[in-house]
Amino acid sequence: MADDPALDAELERSRETSVRLLESLAQKIRTTRAMRRASSDLLEHSIKGAAAQVTRLVRRRPGISIMVAVAAGFLVGRAFRSR
Repeated sequence: MADDPALDAELERSRETSVRLLESLAQKIRTTRAMRRASSDLLEHSIKGAAAQVTRLVRRRPGISIMVAVAAGFLVGRAFRSR
């Protein structure tokens, strides 16, 4: 098979896109697991313990915490605006 620079470039772009999608999926899975763990902890601990757990989670993953807060704020805002 002859080398085709255009085909090679397209294959490389496809590979890079696949890698980004897999990394994104892995991050979402980690986030989902962390949220499940946090909700489970909330059920098992007191309010003070839950607050401490949330504080630790926010400090460990500030970017994800900000995204969750923005999404929650958006949903609450839409809920109040629709009334």
